Amino acid sequence: FLKNNYRIKFQRSNVSDTADPLVHLDAWQRPELIYQLLHLVTKEVLVHYADTVKLALCFNPKARIFLEFGCATAPFTMSFFEFFKPARTSLFYMSDIQTLAFHYGAFRFRRCENVMPLLLHPENGFRLMLNKKTDVIFCLAVFEHLNSPLETVREFLQSLNKGGILVFDYIKSEGGGLDTAHGVRQRGDVLKFIGENFNVLYGRLTPETSMGLTIVRKR
Repeated sequence: FLKNNYRIKFQRSNVSDTADPLVHLDAWQRPELIYQLLHLVTKEVLVHYADTVKLALCFNPKARIFLEFGCATAPFTMSFFEFFKPARTSLFYMSDIQTLAFHYGAFRFRRCENVMPLLLHPENGFRLMLNKKTDVIFCLAVFEHLNSPLETVREFLQSLNKGGILVFDYIKSEGGGLDTAHGVRQRGDVLKFIGENFNVLYGRLTPETSMGLTIVRKR
């Protein structure tokens, strides 16, 4: 009952039509967003995240440094540890804005020395600040929620090693709820940028429709 009650409140949440990171952060820190955590924890039992991890490793079997961007509870990082037993030399970054779901994810990896929570700060526009190049970036169910998706994908390109891969999707929405107007407006430019700088390994770039799981390699 409580979960469904919070779901109703969650569905009424929305992000204003602005790129202001403080306004964006406020929208994701409202009390009714507790539903997101309840939903994501339940979803981990039902969704086969390990299948996506396995596919990513097939395309980049020597990958050792990983980033889960917009990670919330970090389900892909969790799948690595649960099903693939990564080497101690592997390094995992889990990155998101300051939300309840992100704190939950960071807490459950608190004893893993090779998992690094990377908080995105509003004062620098949620810019990705990595001190190492990465081999694989997971960014799923995220692009449509970003306040600056084009800048984010440019940062992904800079953060990836040569031959590194980006695992992502991109819903074609109308910018309602917690989807952003900038996620709608910049969608075509984001996919154009990806097409110019990456090779598609799995899935397709489809600006006209919602995209499912897609994997691309940095040229």
